Amino acid sequence: MRIITPRDKEEYVIGLWQRTERKIGLWMQGQMLLGVIMGVLTYLGLTILGVKYSLVLAIMTAFLELIPYGIFLAMVPVGLFGYLDGGVTLVLLSLALYFILHQFETYLIYPLIIKKVIGISPLVVILSIIIGLQLAGFLGVILAIPVAVCLLEFLDDLEKKKILSKTT
Repeated sequence: MRIITPRDKEEYVIGLWQRTERKIGLWMQGQMLLGVIMGVLTYLGLTILGVKYSLVLAIMTAFLELIPYGIFLAMVPVGLFGYLDGGVTLVLLSLALYFILHQFETYLIYPLIIKKVIGISPLVVILSIIIGLQLAGFLGVILAIPVAVCLLEFLDDLEKKKILSKTT
């Protein structure tokens, strides 16, 4: 950053980068917390349904939560184990459980965790993911929150500068 930044803007750009880097680290911690929450919910749901190896499937789901839409990857082995254990009925119940969990995660749990950890409004989280998906597809979903964090930090700096210029 120091190489490509003009000297007069270097301090500001490096400060912005460090603040953004810290918030992206917090975002990653939020992703891990989300994985733990989804793993526990998956374990409880699969255990209630009677799927064998529900702990292993829940741990795998928790790790796949680090990937956007990783819950859909986790559905494959859950469907296979459900079919081997209880046939088509258990497969449909297991997939319905994952669909419901995904809806709760996307529209309730994830925005609330991001708001608590980073301080971004749930509306901004949902909008940034939708915009990222439309602009860059899967990569846009992955980069949506970090880009939104950087943009919000920059806009916050502009607002502070505007307020300071009014008071002087």
